[in-house]
Amino acid sequence: MNEKFEGVEAGGSSHRPDTKAMYQRCLDNLYTVNIEIVARMSVLNERMEQHRQEARERETNGPTAFEIYITCFDKAELDLQEAERLKYLKPSTRDLVHSLQTILNVTGKLGGPRSADLLIILNFLFSTLLTRLPPVLIPQLEQTMEELEPYRQRLNDLFKIVPEEEPTEDI
Repeated sequence: MNEKFEGVEAGGSSHRPDTKAMYQRCLDNLYTVNIEIVARMSVLNERMEQHRQEARERETNGPTAFEIYITCFDKAELDLQEAERLKYLKPSTRDLVHSLQTILNVTGKLGGPRSADLLIILNFLFSTLLTRLPPVLIPQLEQTMEELEPYRQRLNDLFKIVPEEEPTEDI
């Protein structure tokens, strides 16, 4: 009986797959899978780095002054639409209120990286507003602008805004 057992044990080992070969195949499979994962991860890492770089550039560059102006203009339009819906605004004063709301929104954006350019846009908005106002209101607006000039200068000093010379082309 011992002989049979020893024979089965000896014969049985020859029928089992070679453990070293199986171990090597498993390692090869793992290595192949690992290479595929690493390759995909490197592509993913490259794309993430590109995205981070673009985000850094957007942060440092920020939107242009014109893009800020367009955003403020659109926000003023949305505010006016809401006021019209609530019947707070008369159609005859819509343009005046829209201009003033745009000026208010642009002024609120001062202090950012494009403040000097925004000052140019504000000057343009004020001059355009003066040309479109009824003659009766022009002296009032000019007086109000003179009264607000010290506050504007304090904002410039606070945010270290150095006004640039106005461009020759119209905005």
